[in-house]
Amino acid sequence: MGGIAEAATGRACIRDARDIDLQWVVGAIERCLTELAQRSQAVSFDPAATGRFLLGLLLSGQGRIWIAEVDGQPVGLRVAQLQHAPFHPRTILATGIVWYVEPPHRGHGIGGQLVEVFEHWAQEQGATWLSVLPMASARSTRAFYSHRGYTLVEEHFIKGVPDVG
Repeated sequence: MGGIAEAATGRACIRDARDIDLQWVVGAIERCLTELAQRSQAVSFDPAATGRFLLGLLLSGQGRIWIAEVDGQPVGLRVAQLQHAPFHPRTILATGIVWYVEPPHRGHGIGGQLVEVFEHWAQEQGATWLSVLPMASARSTRAFYSHRGYTLVEEHFIKGVPDVG
């Protein structure tokens, strides 16, 4: 599923990620987590493990990665996964694991288009619910999803476990 969104710097095309995109995707996820760490708790990141996770997600058929391109260059991504709800196996959750647009390309509709592609894919896969993991401290992200019909159902806390030893 692809599409086009207007952006100030050119046209943004959404496409499925390819093998050659994996390095860029891992780097974009690292930039996303670095941005998150600047706002709240640090989140550990291992590029090799991230690459293995993404590859496994794609090979299992239980996930999808989309790339947003402007002028032939990747500027954003969406990583999604399908899973059965832990307490109701007939309920299929489509979870947006990572959603990132490079800072110079924000505010031009690319993030919205990535969400639309995710939602369409989830519907095609028979998902019953959509779940997204927004940055808790980003009010703009909360407003973005609320405007699209999402409801905040819980907040997520994180704390490092002290070394025992």
